[in-house]
Amino acid sequence: KWLLMSNNDLSLDSFMNIQNHSLKVLNVSENPRLTQINFSPQMNMWSSLLSLNISSCCVDTIYNLPINLTTLVCSKNKLKSLPRLPESLRFVDCSFNEFERIDPLMFVIDLDASHNKLTVCPQLTDRIEKINLSHNNIRFINSHFIARQIKDVDISFNPIVKFYLQTIYNTLETLLVSDVQLNILNFYCGEDSRIDVLQLLINRNLARNDAEYCKKMNI
Repeated sequence: KWLLMSNNDLSLDSFMNIQNHSLKVLNVSENPRLTQINFSPQMNMWSSLLSLNISSCCVDTIYNLPINLTTLVCSKNKLKSLPRLPESLRFVDCSFNEFERIDPLMFVIDLDASHNKLTVCPQLTDRIEKINLSHNNIRFINSHFIARQIKDVDISFNPIVKFYLQTIYNTLETLLVSDVQLNILNFYCGEDSRIDVLQLLINRNLARNDAEYCKKMNI
């Protein structure tokens, strides 16, 4: 049920014709000849696959993914976009790529899109629980960013100058906003806030009254 083929010299044709209808985990990471991925919907042999790791290859295009996939690790590639994702997908690691934007991920719960070229936050659905957008080019965080079910947010190492949220929902536990360029911080935590970690390190432009405001919140 597991097939590990990392650190080889595979191309797409090298593994696409594998005849294994019970395969659940496929790891083809660290194969520099692998530049494209295409799991055609007509190829029923991949319908059992739940986890796919194609990290540290040279993939610049993904055409199709297995229809029941739950985990996709495609970090450290040359991707600029993702295909239409299966409804079963819950975890996506697309860090260290060349994304300038990410379309709404309707069913994903955990997203790592750090170390890309994003200039705006992706649109989040109420399903998302954890998101890492650190090391991008995002400048503004607005009231539509924090989803209702989200627990962990990392937006550190972005050129963010304004952080404005009317409400932080009581599911949020960790908020990392370190080493950005904040000069406006405005959000409200209710009495039932669950935030355990609020990190605002190396924000030299943040006014003193904003820092005092943070101390008064329920954190």
